Amino acid sequence: MNIRELGEFGFINMLRKMCKKKEGILGIGDDCAIIKGEKKDFLLTTDLLAEDVHFIKSLNPPHKLGRKCMAVNISDIAAMGGVPLYALVSMGIPKNIEQDYLEGVVKGIVEEAEKFSIHIIGGDTSCFEKLMISITIVGEIEKGKAILRSGAKAGDRVYVTGCIGGSYVGLVLLKRGIDDRIVDKHLTPEPRIDIGRRLIGVATSMIDISDGIIADALHICEESETGMHVCIEKIPLCTEPERWGLKRVELLTGGEDYELLFTAPPSEDKYISSISSSVGVPITMIGEVTEKSIEFSEEGQRLDITCKGYNHFRE
Repeated sequence: MNIRELGEFGFINMLRKMCKKKEGILGIGDDCAIIKGEKKDFLLTTDLLAEDVHFIKSLNPPHKLGRKCMAVNISDIAAMGGVPLYALVSMGIPKNIEQDYLEGVVKGIVEEAEKFSIHIIGGDTSCFEKLMISITIVGEIEKGKAILRSGAKAGDRVYVTGCIGGSYVGLVLLKRGIDDRIVDKHLTPEPRIDIGRRLIGVATSMIDISDGIIADALHICEESETGMHVCIEKIPLCTEPERWGLKRVELLTGGEDYELLFTAPPSEDKYISSISSSVGVPITMIGEVTEKSIEFSEEGQRLDITCKGYNHFRE
């Protein structure tokens, strides 16, 4: 079997089985690793963005690319309910890259870090054929309070912040050369740190939407060993797909929305509504956690969705 047949998540599962577990550490399987401390727990996450895989250099203004590279890591911290503290930035840099472009990328990285009071404390550089940016963030959270993917329970409701599909549509429009405000949904995602913090002790499970809302709902089910019923028509979309000649399923599986998908008991519905009002970001109930079966429906009709989301090596 080659890597294309194994797929991204097959490889991750293989790695997970090969790595020994250590007491006091939550390793592979969530948005962040957790190292338990005496007073607080530490969160560690890393993301690698590679030219022509995660971004097309000619379509990404350097400043916005830098911001995005930092933001996608911050989003992982948000998905655990944590606070980001420190960052390590490593870059693979082509010999012929323009200095102005590189400076713009670094400026964006620094700006996004400062926005969330993150200190950049080191990293590494190397010559590479194409631009590659890898950022590692260390964060913290109150001891034992991290929100995992594995805590969902049957009867919980399923919620999502913001709107979905804007990043996918933005990428499509960039490729078409169309200038529209929705393009920024792709270029500069907004990490939901504030909402994540307010969901501590409320959300039973949580994940940030990087692979697509359907795929990430399945990640929660897998880790929680539950099912889920999601009403597709309740998922708030950033735009009508028909306007751009697209299908709804493309917006649901395109990924890179970096909104939060979480579960919580029905008793928390009023509090969740108050979070939405106080931060000015919609939070929508889109389904319910079930015992085992995983089902997506639209207007009461069950849907068979074959493409669940983005998967490296199979695309």
